[in-house]
Amino acid sequence: MRDSKTSVFVGLTPDVQRASAVDTVIHKIRELVKSGQLKPGDRLPNETELSKAFGTSRGPIREGVKALVALGVLDVRRGDGTYISESSARTAVDQLLFQLLLSKAEQKELRELRSMMELGMVDSILKNARPEDILEMESLNAQMEKLIASGNHDAREITQKDLEFHKTMGRSTRNSLVEKIYDFTLELFSASIEKTHSMPEAGDFSISLHNAILEGIRERNQDKTKEAILQSLRVWERLSL
Repeated sequence: MRDSKTSVFVGLTPDVQRASAVDTVIHKIRELVKSGQLKPGDRLPNETELSKAFGTSRGPIREGVKALVALGVLDVRRGDGTYISESSARTAVDQLLFQLLLSKAEQKELRELRSMMELGMVDSILKNARPEDILEMESLNAQMEKLIASGNHDAREITQKDLEFHKTMGRSTRNSLVEKIYDFTLELFSASIEKTHSMPEAGDFSISLHNAILEGIRERNQDKTKEAILQSLRVWERLSL
């Protein structure tokens, strides 16, 4: 448990011309969290100290703190004080993802996001993937292949195995924030992926492309893994247009 950090608030004054006093309190506290000057587990100064640091009355301080508690950035502990939430980083990611969902981004932008995510994860995957991760991806790919070979072409079920394959890739980075953002990114494409899997030719492509990705991961070969991912993205984009 960390002590109250009054010093980081010294000299901070609200810009009343740009935002209300409450908005300023919210903005300044979030900026201090984002910059690392306030860390998860740190206790905030009391209302009087915050009021003096921000140059505003206690009312806006109280309302700003309430808003940040509702957002999950702050945590009130009865009889003890107000703390930066231990899960504040994940809460910030949740808010970012919600804003992304509302942004109505164009398909081109979403494709670029997926490409940057998958290629950017390669180093972490090759460094942190465990044998059980690779076995899980092999199993999912085998299940996909069995579904496709059965002739009972259920695009939804195949898509679910496809998504699970990629989510296992995200999990193997051993970075919970990357995993969460990547999972969300994949869900944005789930309808498009299912539409692609409704095409008979998509199945064989998916299996061979997954096998190429797996080969690169098994060998811990960065160039081979990235090339396999790029090829997968190219084929997926062509089929989904």
